[in-house]
Amino acid sequence: NNKRGGHIVGNAFVPKGLWPVKYQYLFIDFIFGTIYNLITDTRQECRLECETPVPGYRNETFHQHELMVDMFFGPYKNTQAMYIASRSSTSNTNVFRIRYTGDENRIPIARIHIDMNGEPLSNSDDNSVGYVTIRVGEAVIFDGIESTDEDGDNLTYH
Repeated sequence: NNKRGGHIVGNAFVPKGLWPVKYQYLFIDFIFGTIYNLITDTRQECRLECETPVPGYRNETFHQHELMVDMFFGPYKNTQAMYIASRSSTSNTNVFRIRYTGDENRIPIARIHIDMNGEPLSNSDDNSVGYVTIRVGEAVIFDGIESTDEDGDNLTYH
């Protein structure tokens, strides 16, 4: 890789209290296609008295995506999220959103209703199905409309 980096095109201070304190200042390096989180470097190196002082900060990779050109925090539902603008190779501008949801994206809760030959299918009082034998020609309809996502993300069914 002969890229050298160093072309900062966007930056943002994370609004206080929105994300963990580890995330305070983020910036985009256009050449590397990377958003970096600027963090305090806790290593005990010479900071000011050295012939070549060592900065008290270092970069930590936060996100990678090609051709990012700007970033900012803006409204999202009842909170805020980070919005990133990127250019595509066809000169279209795309905007995508990153919001903090905790350490991990939480797993959606699947609630599936099954109708077999027009009748709801269940084997117990809690509507659990267990194992079912389906014969060729029998009609089965799966309905996941009551499934939910604790992060508020839209769910799609395939």
